[in-house]
Amino acid sequence: MGINNRTCFQVNLRDGLCCHVCARAPRSQQNYHRGFEYHHLQMRSEGGADETENLILLCHDCHTLYHKGKLPLPHFDDLKLVPTFKCHHCDAENSVETVEMNCGWYSCKYCQKQTHLWVHCGFESTITSTRKDEL
Repeated sequence: MGINNRTCFQVNLRDGLCCHVCARAPRSQQNYHRGFEYHHLQMRSEGGADETENLILLCHDCHTLYHKGKLPLPHFDDLKLVPTFKCHHCDAENSVETVEMNCGWYSCKYCQKQTHLWVHCGFESTITSTRKDEL
């Protein structure tokens, strides 16, 4: 069973779409998810859950090096869920649990504008959504 979409959204938001080890960022909004993987701090085979506190975002290279034993992971003090975040457009607080979202896009429950995490995390916008049904 794969990691659910809301958990992926939460991890991406918390980690700012960047690798926890090398800080590599995605190259484009359109392909923001390519080359990045979710790493379980406690492996599933050892009882690790698909929960935000057990997942970190790693680039493919760092993830591969870690599993080959060639790269230690830093210690993580606080990987808690980010329960709220401010809308990129209106600055209103949105709840991660209730925001309308899909594949990196979220729709603010106050201003109804759609924003991609790529833009929300401070990267330059390369594509925009104009279709309400994309969420």
